[in-house]
Amino acid sequence: MKAIYLIGFMGSGKTTVGKSMSAKWNWPVFDTDEELEKKVKKKH
Repeated sequence: MKAIYLIGFMGSGKTTVGKSMSAKWNWPVFDTDEELEKKVKKKH
């Protein structure tokens, strides 16, 4: 499976667009901020 990377400034809608694409096409989505928060068990 190929990947699509969404890049941009904070607050530009990357997470929103990624989750929307995930829901529409049943694709997995990984938000690096969320993954880091899980790993260190802290919120930003």
